[in-house]
Amino acid sequence: MVNGRDEVIASFAGAGVWGWYNDASWTRIHSSVSSVFTAANIDGTGGDDLVVVFAGYGTWTLRNNATWAQIHSIEANLVAGGRLDASAGAQDLIVGFPGYGLYQYANNATWTPVHSVHPMRVAVGDLDGNGRDDLVVDFGTGLGIWSLTNGTTWAQIHSLTAESIAVGDVTPNGRADIALDFGAGHGMWLRSDTGSWTQLHTSSPMGISVADLN
Repeated sequence: MVNGRDEVIASFAGAGVWGWYNDASWTRIHSSVSSVFTAANIDGTGGDDLVVVFAGYGTWTLRNNATWAQIHSIEANLVAGGRLDASAGAQDLIVGFPGYGLYQYANNATWTPVHSVHPMRVAVGDLDGNGRDDLVVDFGTGLGIWSLTNGTTWAQIHSLTAESIAVGDVTPNGRADIALDFGAGHGMWLRSDTGSWTQLHTSSPMGISVADLN
């Protein structure tokens, strides 16, 4: 978004990756399909950049709606954006590579390992309210869900794995809370920034998202 309008990005089977631009028309972004992609302003200029994983071709970016560049030859299966090492400027990427673990792509240049275990899912948000985004990482059965704050401190959030995780300032006080779906028999819960747990629903939803709707 550089003109005040967000675009909708979609990947259609057999038709490639497309964008619904300016709430007016569809334009094909790439002829290949992708099931893993996200948007983040990783170069700090213009609008968001698109990060797309193409089967057999690795992980790529579309910078400023103009230039394709490969950032890794391996195909990621988890990609998220956030300001992980600063409170302003370009965003970083958190990327999961099957068999290799979790990595951070920082400052549009540098790959740094975050954890050797490849997670099931990752969510990004400012958990401690200092302006920098932190990570919520689900390592799966036997390891559970952990937070990584300020890129340095790991803390276990729960011993169970989740089916969905979303992060946002629900309470609100400038610090992100964590919504989790623990599946059938456990339901959906909210872990506040204070560490307290509240059950939001006894049923397990199809998915979770956090947004300011009103």
